[in-house]
Amino acid sequence: MDVASPRDLALLAICGLDVAASASLAALFFFLARREPEVWLRRWGLGWSLITGAELLIANDILGRPVPLVHLLAAPAALASMLLLVSGTYAFLGRRYSHGWTLAALVGGACTAALDASGVDPVLATAPGIGALALAIAWCGWALVRRGGATRLSGVMLILWGMHAMDYPFLGDVEGFVPFGLAISAFLQIGAALALLLAHLDRSRRALVEATAQERALIDHATVGIFRADASGRPSLANPALLDMLGYDDLDALRERGAADLFVDPGARAGFVAALEASESLETEAVWSRRDGSRLQVHLSGRVLTDAGDAGPCFEGFVVDMTERRRMEAQLDASRRLQAVGRLTGGIAHDFNNLLTVIQGNVTVAMHGEDEDGPLSDALHASERAANLTQQLLAFARAQESQAESAQVVARIEILSRLLARTLPENVTLRQSHASPSCAAQAAPSEVDQIVLNLVINARDALGAAGGTIDVSTATIEGEVRVQVADDGPGLDPGIAETLFEPFATTRGGSDGSGLGLTIVRDLAERRGGRVEVSSAPGAGTTFSVWLPSAEDTEEPIAPPPPEPGSGRVLVVDDDEAVRRVTVRMLERGGYQVLTADGVTSARERLDPSLTAVVSDVMMLDGVGFELAETIEARGLEIPCLFVSGYPDQVQASGHSHALLPKPYRPEQLLSALQAVIDERDAPVSVAARPRSR
Repeated sequence: MDVASPRDLALLAICGLDVAASASLAALFFFLARREPEVWLRRWGLGWSLITGAELLIANDILGRPVPLVHLLAAPAALASMLLLVSGTYAFLGRRYSHGWTLAALVGGACTAALDASGVDPVLATAPGIGALALAIAWCGWALVRRGGATRLSGVMLILWGMHAMDYPFLGDVEGFVPFGLAISAFLQIGAALALLLAHLDRSRRALVEATAQERALIDHATVGIFRADASGRPSLANPALLDMLGYDDLDALRERGAADLFVDPGARAGFVAALEASESLETEAVWSRRDGSRLQVHLSGRVLTDAGDAGPCFEGFVVDMTERRRMEAQLDASRRLQAVGRLTGGIAHDFNNLLTVIQGNVTVAMHGEDEDGPLSDALHASERAANLTQQLLAFARAQESQAESAQVVARIEILSRLLARTLPENVTLRQSHASPSCAAQAAPSEVDQIVLNLVINARDALGAAGGTIDVSTATIEGEVRVQVADDGPGLDPGIAETLFEPFATTRGGSDGSGLGLTIVRDLAERRGGRVEVSSAPGAGTTFSVWLPSAEDTEEPIAPPPPEPGSGRVLVVDDDEAVRRVTVRMLERGGYQVLTADGVTSARERLDPSLTAVVSDVMMLDGVGFELAETIEARGLEIPCLFVSGYPDQVQASGHSHALLPKPYRPEQLLSALQAVIDERDAPVSVAARPRSR
C-alpha cells in the first residue's frame, strides 16, 4: 500500500472537515425546520445536503481516486444546491423567486456537459456551471447585505464565497494552490451557512420581541381588566384597565392589598376560588370594592394555570365592570314596573273616576247651603284631591309633559294643613312658617298638593310611633320658590339616602307604602324645571327642600258664577248605574228633564228631534260614545253632544273634536259644560273659544 503524502493528508483532513461541517449544518437546518416550519430552512437544509454530496465527489476526484463520471454527478448537485440556496434566500427576504436562476443553472450545466464531451480538461469544463453557482451565491449575499442588520454578515460571507468559487476552474490544476484554495472555500462555505443560521435566529428573536410587544400592547390597551394572581391571591399582572377600574396607580399598590381583599364578601371569594379549582375555568359575578371603598359589580371569567413554572398554580382571567350595566338594567326594570303601573292605572281610572263622580256629585248636592268648613266640605276637598291624584299618577306613569300653570303655594299649603290636621296622629304636630303671605310657583295647584302631601306623609312615617313635629315652610329665593318639609325624627342612614328617590324604594316593611311617593315628588319638580334636595343625619331628623321656578304672583282666580237654570230634555248615557243616577240628579236640579240609557245600543233607540242635548260616557261595554254623534249626524238631527271620560288624555289623543268633560265632575261643571254645547248649537261664534278635545 502506498504511503500517503503530506499533501494528500492535508487535503483529506480539509475535505473531511468540510464535509462533516456541511452535513452538520444541513442537519441543523432540518432540525430547525421541524420546530419552525419556515420554507427557507427546508430549502437551505436541502441545499447544504446536496453541497455535502458534491463535496464528497469533488474531494474524491481531487485526491486522485476518481470514480467514473464523478464530475458529471458533482456539477448537477452543485447547481441544484445553488437553486435551493437562491430560492431559500428569496423566501427569507420575503421576495418572489425569479426563474432566471433556473435558466442560468440549466445553461451552465449544459455548457459543462458539452465542454466535457469535447475533451476539455475536466476542471476547466466546470467553469460555466461553477460560474453560475458563484454568481448566484454572490447575488444572494448582495441582497442580504442590502437588507442590513444581522443579515449583513451572512451577505458578506456569501459574497466572499461566491468570488472564491469563480477562481476554481482556473486555479484547480495549480499544484500548490489546491489545499490552500480548498481550505478557504470550506471556511467561507461554513461561515456563510453559520451566518445564514444567525440571520434566521435574529429574525426569530425579533419576531418574538414584536409578538411579545403586540401581546403587551393588546393587554395594555384592552378595555376590560386582565389579571394573573398566584394561589394566595396576590396579583403578578394587572393591565391599566383593571388598575383604573379599581382606582390604583400601579401594580405595586394593588399587590399590597391583594386580590383576595377585593371581594366585599370573603365567602364569595372563597366560593369563587373553590369553584375555579374544581372546574379549572369559571364565569361568575361578584361585588368588589375600589381603593376608595366604593363598590362595583364585576363579571369574572378565569382559569387555573397548573404549568406556570416555579411559581406553582396561578389564576388568570378577565374582569368586566358591570356596575353601569346593572344600574341601567335596574332602571329598565323599574321603567317596566312603572309601565305596568301605568297600564294598571289606566285600566282602573275609568271606574275610579266614576266612583269619584258619584261621590263629588252627591256630596255637592247634600251640602247645598252648608258652611264651607263643614265635614261635607272636607269630604268634597278630599274627593277633589283623589281626582287630582289619579291624574298625577297617569301623568307620572306615562311621562306626560305638564302644561305651564301657576299655583299659590301658601294658599294650597294652608288648605292642606287644615285637612291634614284632622288626620295626623295626636302625637304629631304640624307647623307652618312662610317668609311671605303669598308666593306663586310654576306648577299646577294639584302638583303642589301632591308634593306637600307626599312629603308630609313621608315625615309622619319617619316619626313613627314616637311622634314629633313636622315643619312646613315656604320662601322665595332668587327667582325660585322653596317648599321645605322637615321632621325631628331619627334621620336617615347614608346608605338609605342614596336610594330614596328610586321607584319602589321604601324604608317601610311589609305592605306599608308603595315606594312611589318621593319618586313622584322628584318627577313633579323636575318636570317643572326644579329639583329636590334632602338633608339628613342619624338622630338629627330629615329635611326635604323642593325648589320650583317662581311665577308671577297673581290673585287666585275668582270662582265663576253658578250657571243659569236650564230647560229641555237631556239624554244621559252611561253603563254605570250610580253615575247615571248622580248625573240625573245634577241635571234635574239644574232644570232639565232627563232620559237615561245604559249603553250605545239603547241610546240609539231614544234619539229623537225633541232632545235638547246628549250627555254620554265615552268608553262603555257595548261601544264608544262617539258612535252616537255619528248616528245623530247620519239621521240629520241637530242634537249637541257632551262627552264625559275618566281618562280624557287618551280620548284627546284619538283625534276626536267633540266637547269633552273629564271625570269626576261637580254639578256646576256639568251644567256649565252642557250649557256651552247648547249655546254653541244656537250661536256657534259666541262659544268658539271654549275648550274642546283634539
